[in-house]
Amino acid sequence: MAAGIAGGDRISERLQESLARLREDIDRVELWAGALESFSRPIPEYDAARRYRLRTDNNDGQPESATKSQA
Repeated sequence: MAAGIAGGDRISERLQESLARLREDIDRVELWAGALESFSRPIPEYDAARRYRLRTDNNDGQPESATKSQA
């Protein structure tokens, strides 16, 4: 009887390990599916004449555009 209990424990451990690997594989598939979904979208339009720059902050922490509108 003791051998049957030990065998059952071993089967339970292997089943839990298999489920853990399955969860990791599912996570990996979800990651790749999300990446492929974003790559399947068209590239947004790009206008070279438009300025793509970040706003700079003044010393007081206000964006430069905010201080110009207040002046």
